[in-house]
Order: sequence, then structure tokens, then C-alpha cells
Amino acid sequence: MKSRAGRGFTLEELKAAGIPKKLAPTIGISVDHRRKKPAGDSLRRSLPLLPRSRAFKAYGKLRVERMNQRQIGARQKRAAEAEKDEKK
Repeated sequence: MKSRAGRGFTLEELKAAGIPKKLAPTIGISVDHRRKKPAGDSLRRSLPLLPRSRAFKAYGKLRVERMNQRQIGARQKRAAEAEKDEKK
């Protein structure tokens, strides 16, 4: 089969890399659903090119940091009470 360089990854290549097909375009990976996997050569060549890490989840990180900021006083109070109880 003729190699179609630059057209996107096959669904089999994405599956081997552990990337869902609907997530791939959102993180900048092009997907070509028409391409069929030739032998196994292109899979071995293209797997190192795929990003392995998930996208950074900024909203979730901001929520956690906001909650940490809100709870700092209560956590300090609880720690002080626990320390006071240990001394008794």
C-alpha cells in the first residue's frame, strides 16, 4: 500500500498509542479515517511521534487551587487543635 505521509494517523495507530479518536484533533493530532494500516512498519515509525501525556486541565487545576486558598484557615485551625491534643 502506498504511504500517505502527512495525512494523519490511522485509527489503529491512535489505538496503539492509547489516544481516543475524538480527543486526537483537540490536541493537534490529525486523523485520517480512510487510511488503512499497511504491514506494521508505519505503526513502528509513527508511535514515537505521538504525544504520550494528556492535555493540561487548566480549569480543574484552578478549582483545586481556589479550594485550597479558601480552606487554608480551617486547615490551620484543625492542625493547631490536633497539635494541642497531642501535647495533652
